[in-house]
Amino acid sequence: GLRYVLWHISVGTLLDLVGSPAQEVLMKALQNGMLDVTSKAVILDALQKIVINTRWEQEQVRDLITSCKGREATELKSLMDGSGGYQNLFKLVFCDVADEDLRNE
Repeated sequence: GLRYVLWHISVGTLLDLVGSPAQEVLMKALQNGMLDVTSKAVILDALQKIVINTRWEQEQVRDLITSCKGREATELKSLMDGSGGYQNLFKLVFCDVADEDLRNE
């Protein structure tokens, strides 16, 4: 299903090539409870790679992060920080999300 696809394609390239329609499909999957924590981390990583410019993209980041509670939030942080690269949860929240109100949610 969707999880398999997200794990086996370059989601950053998908978002870069297809743009908003792909992002809308992924956010609809989030709203319908179709994304597990790993899938959310893959999407967040892809958003970081394409550069988060618009408020809509920043809202997507907020929605993906705040959809994780308790153990899921801890797992999301581990997945985001575990790559060893400079793209991590701290950078995502405090550098890539420019809107302070969204950041505080």
